[in-house]
Amino acid sequence: MTDVVIGNFTRVQHNDRQTISGHIDLGEAQFEIWYKVPNGAVGDGAASLLALTLLPAMRLGKAIRVNAPLSPRLLSALPTIQEILHAWDPRFKKVAIHAQPGPPSPEAGHHVGLFFSGGLDSFYSLLKRRDEVTRLIFVPSFDVAAHDPGLRKQIATADQPAHRRSIVAVLGV
Repeated sequence: MTDVVIGNFTRVQHNDRQTISGHIDLGEAQFEIWYKVPNGAVGDGAASLLALTLLPAMRLGKAIRVNAPLSPRLLSALPTIQEILHAWDPRFKKVAIHAQPGPPSPEAGHHVGLFFSGGLDSFYSLLKRRDEVTRLIFVPSFDVAAHDPGLRKQIATADQPAHRRSIVAVLGV
């Protein structure tokens, strides 16, 4: 059984966005994976593609080889992450992950983010944790029509009293 291989990472700047891409090789099938995000602090492609690949590799029982260094903190957390996933569903088998540790990550920031759709659940989470949350990451929900950009913008930029005192920034996805 061949390993799942993650590699060939690229990051391309496009005005106010960047595209991060890489290849995932399953032996019998290869995939190019990419995503676009607004400029700002974005993790490297290796960690994000590992996150994307971990569950399928565990389900297939295949080891993962990452052809780029990973954060030592992430590498040390992977056994615990796999233990939790395996406890949720024993079909997710614990797998070996082969990667070189990179330099230690910079000290963690002092911001706390909350994915926020404007719905009841996200409002509850915001109100419960309003003293901790410094960033709202606005994610349009199914009840906010994707085809109505005016409504989406209105919700994403709303000056809502629930978050006015404690939120530093509202970020759109």
